[in-house]
Order: sequence, then C-alpha cells, then structure tokens
Amino acid sequence: MICALLVACSAAASAPDESHEPTLEGVGILPGSGPDSGAISLDSGSTVALAAETTSTTTTLPTQQPIGSLVSGNRLLMIGDSITASAASRYGGEFCKALVPLGWQVEVDAEPSRFVDFGNAVLDKRLAAKWDAAYVFLGSNYLGDQESYRKQLERIVQRLSPSPVVLLTVTEFEDNRREVNDAITLVSAEFPNAHVLDWSSIAAADAATILRGDGLHLTNDGRAILASTVAGVMGQAPKPQGGCLSTSFRNDSGLSVNGSDKPSKRKVGGTSTPTTVKSPTVTTGGGGGTPTTKPAATIAPTLPTAAPTSPPPITPATTLPPTPATTPTSRRRPPPDTTTVVPTNP
Repeated sequence: MICALLVACSAAASAPDESHEPTLEGVGILPGSGPDSGAISLDSGSTVALAAETTSTTTTLPTQQPIGSLVSGNRLLMIGDSITASAASRYGGEFCKALVPLGWQVEVDAEPSRFVDFGNAVLDKRLAAKWDAAYVFLGSNYLGDQESYRKQLERIVQRLSPSPVVLLTVTEFEDNRREVNDAITLVSAEFPNAHVLDWSSIAAADAATILRGDGLHLTNDGRAILASTVAGVMGQAPKPQGGCLSTSFRNDSGLSVNGSDKPSKRKVGGTSTPTTVKSPTVTTGGGGGTPTTKPAATIAPTLPTAAPTSPPPITPATTLPPTPATTPTSRRRPPPDTTTVVPTNP
C-alpha cells in the first residue's frame, strides 16, 4: 500500500501515462492520473477542483504542485471536527497511515461537534510548537453567521502564516453550508498561503461511496479516500522522518463520528457548546462520541399557544394628604440670627 502511494505521488510529479491509472488497494484511483481529472495547479489562493471517477470505491486526485515542495520542514498540523477525528489514530488512523510514509510528522487535533472557533482554541495551545503546514476542515457545524465564520477563519490562516494552509470545503448537506464554502473561497483569496481543497465536490461526486446516510459523515471507504486525497495534495515531505504525533484534543463527548444526531446552534460563553437531540431527520453537524439524547422541547421550549390575556387595569393609587417633611435634627439648618449686636467700648 505504501509503495503504491509513493509511486502514485511520483507519477503525479512527472508526465502522466494516460493509458494507465495507478490504484491504491481498497481505495481506487490515485492522484489525478487521468487526463480528464479536472484538477488545476494548487497555487497560492487557488481552488483545487477534484473530479471524482464514480466507480464503486474510486476517486481521482489532482495533478498539482504538492505542498511538500513549498516547505522546508515536515510538521503538519491537522485541525477539524468529527469528519477529521474519524480518521485520527484513535479511530481508523487513516491520516497517519497515508501521510507518515510520505515523511510527514502528523498531529491530528480534531474533536466532534466543533465549530470554527475550535481552530483558534487549538492554535492558542499548539501554535508555538511551530508547524510547516496545516490542514483546516471546520464548517460542518455552523451557526449561520457567515461574517463571524469568515473572521474566525481569517484569524486561523493569519496566525499560521506564512506556512501553507489547506482549507477543505464542507459537504452541503444543508443549504446554508454554501455560505461556509463561499467564505472559504473569500479567505483563500485574501491570503497567499491559503489553498482550497474542494472536498465538497469530491464527496458529492461519489456520495454513495464516501458519505453515510446523513450526507456528511464518512463511511470506512470515505475515510480512506479523504486520507489519500490529502496525501496527494501534501505530496512527499522534504524530510523523510515521518511520525504520528500525540494530541491532547481527544474529547469525544460530542456526537458519534458516524453521525446520527444533530448539534443545536447554541453558544455558551463564547465557546461552541452543542446540545444534542434525537432527531427524526438524517442531517447532522460533524459530531462524535456518545450522544446525549434530549427531547426536542428541551432545546427550543415551545411558548404557550393560548392567546395572551390583557393585564388587569391599573388602579390609581389613593392620594394621601401631604405629610410635613421632617429633617433630622443633626442636619437641620439653624434659623438666622436676628439679634442686633451693640458694640461696646473696650
């Protein structure tokens, strides 16, 4: 499997053989080897449109200038929600399996049910560790405020500058996720170190293979495809000593990384704190862990439907006779002294 991946990456850097498309066992077609892959060069601020070959468990990856050719080190920080967490070492481990053989030192800081502000929370603790490149996949959980989302994402990219940052678009399982993807495009245009990986298009092109029934969370094949896609974008690291780094971001108390429930759009004290509810629908926000089930009414209490009654008429207060004001003796001003003083001779 490792050899196949290395060969594929080498092939992507040279002129492709249009008569043959290398494959990765269990995943399918590897990076952009076909002439009709639809990929464009991953230059600064550009978007990589990844066309998928929708044959069972296959997807194509882009022919591009890999991130590894833009950096001098091999430390890669990966930030995300349940989508990313599902391929972390505490679950399937697909990211380390795909990236470590390419020489990347990989740290996956991802937890279920996290909103975009989670990215800055991670950087508060881990930015000082010095990273050569970064991956950010946040937006599946979205509060519906595009301007706020954009500002948070701008701050993430700015703090990581000048290191290359790969921003992944999110699946549009709900209509307003288009706002998220539009904001990602805007941010990538602002920063020369930002690059967009269009995961939304990849997933939509072979949703039956990649996505679970909620249209968001990944199947086992989907995790492998995500990891191999990212490996194709990253390419060979400039240093050969790869490794799977530990992380302190392992809070899986949110929703299952396989989906099932949906986080509410509520924030407490400025930190994203989703409250879950057993939902009859299959749309979710990127959750994980053991779900906490609550009746729907506990999230959005229903106001009484009865027509409001008019308040009782206000009865004017009884007018009492004025009471002479009393001044405390200690503060009463003495009356003026009217006594005539007659001077006397000394």
